[in-house]
Amino acid sequence: MWPHAIIILALGILTQVSALPAAGPWQIVAFWYAYRINIEAFGLDKNPIAPGCRGSLLDGSCTLAEFAEYTRWKTKNGIPFPTGLLGADLTPNPLGAVQAIQNSGYKTGQIMDIYTVLPGDYPNRDMGRMPNLADPIKLLNEYVYKARVYMGNTLGFTQESFDSLPEFQNLKIAVRGVSEARRADFNSRNLSTLMDKLRGDQITPVLKTVIAVDSTTFDELDTALTISGADPNIDAETIVNKIVAVVMGAQSLDPGTVKHFNVIAQLDKWTSDLSLAVKC
Repeated sequence: MWPHAIIILALGILTQVSALPAAGPWQIVAFWYAYRINIEAFGLDKNPIAPGCRGSLLDGSCTLAEFAEYTRWKTKNGIPFPTGLLGADLTPNPLGAVQAIQNSGYKTGQIMDIYTVLPGDYPNRDMGRMPNLADPIKLLNEYVYKARVYMGNTLGFTQESFDSLPEFQNLKIAVRGVSEARRADFNSRNLSTLMDKLRGDQITPVLKTVIAVDSTTFDELDTALTISGADPNIDAETIVNKIVAVVMGAQSLDPGTVKHFNVIAQLDKWTSDLSLAVKC
Protein backbone atom coordinates (compact mmCIF):
# COMPACT_ATOMS: atom_id res chain seq x y z
CA MET A 1 0.00 0.00 0.00
CA TRP A 2 1.16 3.53 -0.70
CA PRO A 3 1.11 5.80 2.35
CA HIS A 4 -1.16 8.82 2.04
CA ALA A 5 1.79 11.22 1.87
CA ILE A 6 3.13 9.44 -1.19
CA ILE A 7 -0.27 9.50 -2.85
CA ILE A 8 -0.52 13.25 -2.31
CA LEU A 9 3.00 13.55 -3.66
CA ALA A 10 1.93 11.88 -6.86
CA LEU A 11 -0.42 14.79 -7.46
CA GLY A 12 2.58 17.03 -7.86
CA ILE A 13 3.37 15.80 -11.35
CA LEU A 14 3.51 18.47 -14.03
CA THR A 15 3.50 18.46 -17.77
CA GLN A 16 6.63 20.62 -17.70
CA VAL A 17 9.49 19.57 -15.42
CA SER A 18 12.30 22.00 -16.13
CA ALA A 19 10.53 24.79 -18.00
CA LEU A 20 7.43 25.58 -15.95
CA PRO A 21 7.08 29.39 -15.84
CA ALA A 22 5.44 29.43 -12.39
CA ALA A 23 8.17 27.29 -10.84
CA GLY A 24 11.12 28.85 -12.66
CA PRO A 25 11.64 31.87 -10.38
CA TRP A 26 11.33 29.72 -7.26
CA GLN A 27 13.90 27.33 -8.67
CA ILE A 28 16.36 30.15 -9.35
CA VAL A 29 16.01 31.41 -5.78
CA ALA A 30 16.30 27.92 -4.26
CA PHE A 31 19.39 27.01 -6.25
CA TRP A 32 20.99 30.37 -5.45
CA TYR A 33 20.47 29.91 -1.70
CA ALA A 34 22.03 26.44 -1.94
CA TYR A 35 24.97 28.16 -3.67
CA ARG A 36 25.21 30.78 -0.91
CA ILE A 37 25.14 28.19 1.89
CA ASN A 38 27.93 26.19 0.29
CA ILE A 39 30.05 29.32 -0.09
CA GLU A 40 29.37 30.09 3.57
CA ALA A 41 30.66 26.64 4.47
CA PHE A 42 33.51 25.95 2.07
CA GLY A 43 34.43 29.30 0.57
CA LEU A 44 34.16 30.41 -3.02
CA ASP A 45 36.91 28.21 -4.45
CA LYS A 46 35.64 24.95 -2.92
CA ASN A 47 31.94 25.50 -3.46
CA PRO A 48 30.53 22.69 -5.69
CA ILE A 49 27.43 24.56 -6.89
CA ALA A 50 28.03 26.74 -9.96
CA PRO A 51 31.70 26.89 -8.95
CA GLY A 52 32.62 28.98 -11.97
CA CYS A 53 30.17 31.75 -11.10
CA ARG A 54 32.16 34.89 -10.37
CA GLY A 55 30.46 38.20 -9.84
CA SER A 56 30.43 41.62 -8.27
CA LEU A 57 30.12 40.76 -4.57
CA LEU A 58 33.07 41.53 -2.32
CA ASP A 59 34.17 37.91 -2.11
CA GLY A 60 33.96 37.55 -5.88
CA SER A 61 30.76 35.52 -5.81
CA CYS A 62 27.55 36.21 -7.69
CA THR A 63 24.47 38.20 -6.85
CA LEU A 64 21.16 36.46 -7.48
CA ALA A 65 20.88 38.14 -10.89
CA GLU A 66 24.42 37.19 -11.85
CA PHE A 67 23.82 33.61 -10.72
CA ALA A 68 20.58 33.40 -12.68
CA GLU A 69 22.24 34.62 -15.87
CA TYR A 70 25.31 32.41 -15.39
CA THR A 71 23.19 29.28 -14.91
CA ARG A 72 20.64 30.05 -17.64
CA TRP A 73 20.67 27.60 -20.54
CA LYS A 74 21.70 29.85 -23.42
CA THR A 75 19.46 29.15 -26.42
CA LYS A 76 18.68 31.18 -29.52
CA ASN A 77 15.20 31.98 -28.21
CA GLY A 78 16.31 32.84 -24.69
CA ILE A 79 16.60 36.28 -23.17
CA PRO A 80 19.15 37.42 -20.57
CA PHE A 81 18.23 37.72 -16.92
CA PRO A 82 17.65 41.38 -15.94
CA THR A 83 20.97 42.88 -14.89
CA GLY A 84 21.08 44.13 -11.32
CA LEU A 85 17.66 42.80 -10.31
CA LEU A 86 17.54 42.68 -6.47
CA GLY A 87 20.94 44.35 -6.28
CA ALA A 88 23.60 42.97 -3.96
CA ASP A 89 21.20 41.70 -1.29
CA LEU A 90 22.57 38.41 0.06
CA THR A 91 19.33 37.40 1.77
CA PRO A 92 16.40 38.67 -0.30
CA ASN A 93 12.99 37.54 0.86
CA PRO A 94 12.15 34.55 -1.38
CA LEU A 95 8.61 35.66 -2.13
CA GLY A 96 9.75 39.20 -2.88
CA ALA A 97 12.52 37.88 -5.11
CA VAL A 98 10.11 35.64 -7.01
CA GLN A 99 7.66 38.48 -7.51
CA ALA A 100 10.45 40.77 -8.73
CA ILE A 101 11.50 38.14 -11.29
CA GLN A 102 7.91 37.64 -12.41
CA ASN A 103 7.37 41.40 -12.80
CA SER A 104 10.67 42.04 -14.57
CA GLY A 105 9.62 40.78 -17.98
CA TYR A 106 12.03 37.86 -17.74
CA LYS A 107 10.98 34.74 -19.64
CA THR A 108 10.52 32.56 -16.56
CA GLY A 109 10.10 29.32 -18.48
CA GLN A 110 13.78 29.28 -19.45
CA ILE A 111 15.65 26.20 -18.32
CA MET A 112 18.59 26.29 -15.92
CA ASP A 113 21.80 24.78 -17.29
CA ILE A 114 22.43 21.83 -14.98
CA TYR A 115 25.86 21.25 -16.55
CA THR A 116 26.82 24.71 -15.32
CA VAL A 117 25.10 24.37 -11.94
CA LEU A 118 26.78 21.03 -11.15
CA PRO A 119 29.78 20.62 -13.47
CA GLY A 120 31.53 18.21 -11.13
CA ASP A 121 28.59 15.83 -11.31
CA TYR A 122 27.83 16.38 -15.01
CA PRO A 123 31.20 16.83 -16.73
CA ASN A 124 30.01 15.58 -20.12
CA ARG A 125 27.50 17.89 -21.73
CA ASP A 126 24.69 16.47 -23.84
CA MET A 127 23.98 19.35 -26.19
CA GLY A 128 20.48 18.14 -26.95
CA ARG A 129 19.00 17.98 -23.48
CA MET A 130 19.37 18.62 -19.77
CA PRO A 131 19.51 15.86 -17.14
CA ASN A 132 16.17 15.06 -15.56
CA LEU A 133 15.70 17.57 -12.76
CA ALA A 134 15.14 14.96 -10.04
CA ASP A 135 18.81 13.97 -9.93
CA PRO A 136 20.24 17.51 -9.65
CA ILE A 137 17.76 18.30 -6.88
CA LYS A 138 18.93 15.20 -5.02
CA LEU A 139 22.54 16.35 -5.41
CA LEU A 140 21.78 19.88 -4.23
CA ASN A 141 20.06 18.44 -1.17
CA GLU A 142 23.17 16.36 -0.43
CA TYR A 143 25.50 19.33 -0.91
CA VAL A 144 23.49 21.48 1.48
CA TYR A 145 23.51 18.66 4.04
CA LYS A 146 27.30 18.31 3.73
CA ALA A 147 27.65 22.06 4.19
CA ARG A 148 25.58 21.91 7.36
CA VAL A 149 27.71 19.06 8.73
CA TYR A 150 30.92 20.92 7.91
CA MET A 151 29.67 24.13 9.50
CA GLY A 152 28.86 22.19 12.66
CA ASN A 153 32.04 20.13 12.88
CA THR A 154 34.57 22.68 11.62
CA LEU A 155 33.07 26.15 11.96
CA GLY A 156 31.42 25.62 15.33
CA PHE A 157 27.81 26.17 14.29
CA THR A 158 25.17 24.75 16.60
CA GLN A 159 21.91 23.41 15.22
CA GLU A 160 20.16 26.50 16.54
CA SER A 161 22.64 28.94 15.03
CA PHE A 162 22.44 27.26 11.63
CA ASP A 163 18.65 27.09 11.70
CA SER A 164 18.56 30.83 12.38
CA LEU A 165 20.63 31.71 9.30
CA PRO A 166 18.52 33.76 6.88
CA GLU A 167 20.05 31.81 3.99
CA PHE A 168 18.82 28.53 5.45
CA GLN A 169 15.37 29.83 6.35
CA ASN A 170 14.96 31.30 2.88
CA LEU A 171 16.16 28.10 1.20
CA LYS A 172 13.41 26.13 2.94
CA ILE A 173 10.79 28.62 1.74
CA ALA A 174 12.12 28.56 -1.82
CA VAL A 175 12.19 24.76 -2.07
CA ARG A 176 8.63 24.64 -0.83
CA GLY A 177 7.73 27.27 -3.43
CA VAL A 178 9.13 25.15 -6.27
CA SER A 179 7.13 22.12 -5.16
CA GLU A 180 3.87 24.00 -4.69
CA ALA A 181 4.13 25.76 -8.05
CA ARG A 182 4.49 22.40 -9.74
CA ARG A 183 1.65 20.81 -7.80
CA ALA A 184 -0.67 23.72 -8.52
CA ASP A 185 0.03 23.57 -12.24
CA PHE A 186 -0.53 19.83 -12.41
CA ASN A 187 -3.82 19.92 -10.56
CA SER A 188 -5.15 22.72 -12.73
CA ARG A 189 -4.52 20.52 -15.77
CA ASN A 190 -5.23 16.99 -14.61
CA LEU A 191 -7.27 16.80 -11.43
CA SER A 192 -10.54 16.37 -13.31
CA THR A 193 -9.16 13.30 -15.09
CA LEU A 194 -8.20 11.71 -11.79
CA MET A 195 -11.63 12.45 -10.35
CA ASP A 196 -13.37 10.87 -13.35
CA LYS A 197 -11.34 7.69 -13.01
CA LEU A 198 -12.10 7.45 -9.31
CA ARG A 199 -15.81 7.91 -9.95
CA GLY A 200 -15.58 5.19 -12.59
CA ASP A 201 -14.58 2.81 -9.79
CA GLN A 202 -17.43 3.98 -7.55
CA ILE A 203 -15.16 6.20 -5.45
CA THR A 204 -16.32 9.75 -4.68
CA PRO A 205 -13.25 12.01 -4.69
CA VAL A 206 -12.87 14.49 -1.84
CA LEU A 207 -10.72 17.55 -2.47
CA LYS A 208 -8.79 19.80 -0.14
CA THR A 209 -7.59 23.35 -0.68
CA VAL A 210 -3.86 23.96 -0.29
CA ILE A 211 -2.62 27.43 0.66
CA ALA A 212 0.76 27.87 -0.99
CA VAL A 213 3.67 29.85 0.41
CA ASP A 214 2.73 32.78 -1.84
CA SER A 215 -0.85 32.70 -0.45
CA THR A 216 -2.32 31.40 -3.70
CA THR A 217 -4.55 28.35 -3.42
CA PHE A 218 -5.13 25.19 -5.39
CA ASP A 219 -7.15 22.01 -4.95
CA GLU A 220 -5.82 18.49 -4.74
CA LEU A 221 -7.16 15.10 -3.76
CA ASP A 222 -7.59 14.45 -0.05
CA THR A 223 -6.78 10.76 -0.12
CA ALA A 224 -7.55 10.10 3.53
CA LEU A 225 -11.08 11.52 3.31
CA THR A 226 -11.63 9.98 -0.11
CA ILE A 227 -10.79 6.53 1.24
CA SER A 228 -12.62 6.88 4.56
CA GLY A 229 -15.78 8.15 2.84
CA ALA A 230 -16.01 5.29 0.37
CA ASP A 231 -18.33 2.28 0.51
CA PRO A 232 -17.02 0.08 3.36
CA ASN A 233 -17.80 -3.01 1.29
CA ILE A 234 -15.03 -2.23 -1.20
CA ASP A 235 -11.29 -2.00 -0.70
CA ALA A 236 -11.16 1.74 -1.35
CA GLU A 237 -7.58 2.15 -0.23
CA THR A 238 -6.28 -0.34 -2.78
CA ILE A 239 -8.41 1.16 -5.54
CA VAL A 240 -7.38 4.76 -4.85
CA ASN A 241 -3.71 3.86 -4.46
CA LYS A 242 -3.69 1.97 -7.74
CA ILE A 243 -5.45 4.70 -9.72
CA VAL A 244 -3.14 7.43 -8.48
CA ALA A 245 -0.01 5.32 -8.95
CA VAL A 246 -0.87 4.16 -12.45
CA VAL A 247 -2.38 7.36 -13.81
CA MET A 248 0.05 9.89 -12.40
CA GLY A 249 2.65 8.22 -10.25
CA ALA A 250 5.66 5.96 -10.27
CA GLN A 251 3.73 3.13 -11.93
CA SER A 252 2.62 5.20 -14.91
CA LEU A 253 3.43 3.82 -18.35
CA ASP A 254 4.29 7.35 -19.48
CA PRO A 255 8.03 8.02 -18.90
CA GLY A 256 7.36 11.75 -18.69
CA THR A 257 4.87 11.28 -15.89
CA VAL A 258 7.35 9.17 -13.94
CA LYS A 259 10.00 11.86 -14.38
CA HIS A 260 7.63 14.52 -13.07
CA PHE A 261 6.74 12.33 -10.11
CA ASN A 262 10.42 11.84 -9.29
CA VAL A 263 11.06 15.60 -9.35
CA ILE A 264 8.34 16.22 -6.78
CA ALA A 265 9.56 13.29 -4.70
CA GLN A 266 13.04 14.81 -4.51
CA LEU A 267 11.68 18.27 -3.71
CA ASP A 268 9.62 16.84 -0.87
CA LYS A 269 12.61 14.88 0.42
CA TRP A 270 14.71 18.04 0.32
CA THR A 271 12.03 19.89 2.27
CA SER A 272 11.92 17.08 4.83
CA ASP A 273 15.71 16.86 5.15
CA LEU A 274 16.00 20.61 5.72
CA SER A 275 13.75 20.20 8.75
CA LEU A 276 15.87 17.45 10.31
CA ALA A 277 18.68 18.01 12.77
CA VAL A 278 22.14 17.33 11.36
CA LYS A 279 24.26 14.61 12.96
CA CYS A 280 27.69 16.16 13.26
